[in-house]
Amino acid sequence: MSETFYKEPVTRANVGCLNCGAPPIILPHDAYLGVGFGIVNVTRDDEWVWSGDGDMTAYRFSRRAKKEPDHDWQIEFIGPLHEETYQYQDGKWIMIATGMGFA
Repeated sequence: MSETFYKEPVTRANVGCLNCGAPPIILPHDAYLGVGFGIVNVTRDDEWVWSGDGDMTAYRFSRRAKKEPDHDWQIEFIGPLHEETYQYQDGKWIMIATGMGFA
């Protein structure tokens, strides 16, 4: 088991696309893990668990994270002009980092 630490939540999400809305600070459990053009990665203690685009919801990994609370679970969305990373904290997926994505 690893020692879990919670990273500071992001208070404002930055998005490189001026026509795109800001992503949620707290990711809903029923959110589809997809960006349309890009990829979503799920990690546990920085080790790959799953990658894909749109064929899974956060709920599946919420259940696993709840069963294994002593691990650092993260979901990373990488898309054009935006990138977000969420960490499982106390039953919620909290945004802990944003980036400019690719393109």
